[in-house]
Amino acid sequence: MSKLAFTSEGEPIDVPPSAVAWQVRRPATRGHPEVVVGTDGLPVFLPIDAGIDDLRRAVELDGRYQLLAVDEHHRRIDDAACAWVWLQSDGAPQPGRLAHLSIRHVHAVARTNADVAQLLIAQAVSLLQAAGTLLGTSADTDMLVTAIRELVK
Repeated sequence: MSKLAFTSEGEPIDVPPSAVAWQVRRPATRGHPEVVVGTDGLPVFLPIDAGIDDLRRAVELDGRYQLLAVDEHHRRIDDAACAWVWLQSDGAPQPGRLAHLSIRHVHAVARTNADVAQLLIAQAVSLLQAAGTLLGTSADTDMLVTAIRELVK
């Protein structure tokens, strides 16, 4: 069994015998997880027997990662369960750590922030429409109360 072969709930998974590597992916705010790309611009693959330290060196950033079992041609193995790993720092931030962030890391953070902003803007439209409906209902109620008062007089 692989050292990284666990579900998102921490249950061990069976790794197919044809699996020779893990393709590393990072969950996106929407849609399918994104392929993690190395400094060489190519997708990151780890040997099937890789450990947590190997993954940490390959990705450099804390966070949640999805690992897909792939064959010797780096093709996903059908019906193979995905493994999930959560990398977290052991201690306080080290001085100068931000200096080691590459433009790739800054771009990933900016992309995530942009995705969150788009989600908030999309929800704001719905909230404004609901508020407009409530205000319209309130105006209709005021007209109805005024009409009833006129009838009662």
